Amino acid sequence: FATPLVAYAGLFNSTSEADNGIGKVYTHKTDGTFQAGGNGKFAGISINPKAYNLDLPFNGRQGEFARRAEIGLVIEAPSTVAIGDKLYYKADGEITANKDNGLTDGDKVEYTEIPNCLVARNVPLYDADEEKATLVASILN
Repeated sequence: FATPLVAYAGLFNSTSEADNGIGKVYTHKTDGTFQAGGNGKFAGISINPKAYNLDLPFNGRQGEFARRAEIGLVIEAPSTVAIGDKLYYKADGEITANKDNGLTDGDKVEYTEIPNCLVARNVPLYDADEEKATLVASILN
């Protein structure tokens, strides 16, 4: 990949342990720890699943968070997802290529744009059955 990897260490500290996971967006909390989703400043996307015992809780453990990288993701996406599209995250940190939940009126939920993050390089491979795409995301923070 062309983009150099810039990753930071931080402590997982999500409101719900169920929100934690690899390949999710984390934001800074006021105490200096990182939470999945949230409204704080972008901390990074959790990476390197080989570094964790995934059977143990994440909260309170150190993690790696990419701030500048090109990483492979399998995410929820429309069939029209293309190179250059922006990426977003949901309240629980799940990454999506959808700007919102597609509903109207009071049920519409807008997702938060990941700063300086977009679909890069290869044309995404779309799976119509799962409504997900395998793609490369470029993060330049």
